[in-house]
Amino acid sequence: MRASEIAEFVDGKLCGQDLEIKGVCSLKNPKNDSLVFWKFDKELSLAGPITVLVNQKCECSCRSYIRVDNPRLAHAMVTREFFTDSYRMIPTGEGILRPHSWPGYLGVDIYEYVKIGEGCYFKPGAVIGGSGFGFEFGADKIPVLRPHVGGVKIGNNVQVGANSVIDRGTIDDTIIGNNVKIDNLVHISHNCQIGDNTCVVAGSVICGSATIGKNCWIGANSTIMNQVTIGDNVTIGIGANVVEDVPSGSVIAGVKAQTVWRMKLLASKIEEM
Repeated sequence: MRASEIAEFVDGKLCGQDLEIKGVCSLKNPKNDSLVFWKFDKELSLAGPITVLVNQKCECSCRSYIRVDNPRLAHAMVTREFFTDSYRMIPTGEGILRPHSWPGYLGVDIYEYVKIGEGCYFKPGAVIGGSGFGFEFGADKIPVLRPHVGGVKIGNNVQVGANSVIDRGTIDDTIIGNNVKIDNLVHISHNCQIGDNTCVVAGSVICGSATIGKNCWIGANSTIMNQVTIGDNVTIGIGANVVEDVPSGSVIAGVKAQTVWRMKLLASKIEEM
């Protein structure tokens, strides 16, 4: 289909070239002949044959862009209408999204669009590759489901515990590195990336688009806020609530998680009072 057809569907204004659109992508991993969105007011420039949904204030010098009031919502609506099966929320023509018992893993549901490396082990109740929890809100405040058309890539020697969930990506894949160990009752949301040799302990929640580096330890019942980046060799204590980026080599704990040395310093000052 053409960019002009997309513009008409979302009640937007096409500027620039009327390019062909074959699918959707993200600006993190742009693909030719695809539709992306840019939600910010600041200037955007793309040289390739990509059509961008932008807001009314954005200064855009792309080859093809469509002005709309809410780019994220418009992108979700286009994805749902033209690039997924409206009943199963999957890429049209790419197969069917259905849970099934993976051979050798009793009681495990693994959806299609999941790639699994060698030597992996999944405990009963694990669900891998289902759609994540992603909604957009229009003027009427009614939640509109954003179709998830990404997948899940799992490396080698990965363990996933009982009743743990790994959601498929919204657009790009959720990625689990080599030798990652995931305990029971862990939730890993859409678009997350977890580096090699990292352990995620029971009850932890990794929110959407969080990135965790290599050789990390995520303590039990921790919560990692969406889009937070955690470096390599980080230790996160039990019950930590991580709401900002964490540099490599840190040890953090607490609700709002803080570096351990700052907590000790604060405690010593209190004792002196």
